[in-house]
Amino acid sequence: MALMTGAVQKNRKNETCDLQAWYFQMENNTLAYGILKGVHGVRKDIPKLRIYYFSAGKGIMTIDGKEYLVEEGSILEIPAHGTYDLRSTGDAPLKFFVDIGVKLDLDTIPSK
Repeated sequence: MALMTGAVQKNRKNETCDLQAWYFQMENNTLAYGILKGVHGVRKDIPKLRIYYFSAGKGIMTIDGKEYLVEEGSILEIPAHGTYDLRSTGDAPLKFFVDIGVKLDLDTIPSK
């Protein structure tokens, strides 16, 4: 049985990104829920498979150079060692759940 911690909230807001995220730690993994307006920012060489499920909004996710339109109900996998970026494109924020695939050190995630 996998036990989870309570959610840890981290927010990032700058000229291109307004992201609210809640992280749930498990023994060997981190799950997250995010609300994004703007551009997430490129992530390179992720260590494990990462799975996104989109629950609201519209956006574009770029995975290893290929663009995918995302909206409510979309599910995308980012392969291990892949590179990705995510941006919202509609008026409403993009809402998503993500199985990060590894346990993150939440102290290393910046929050503003």
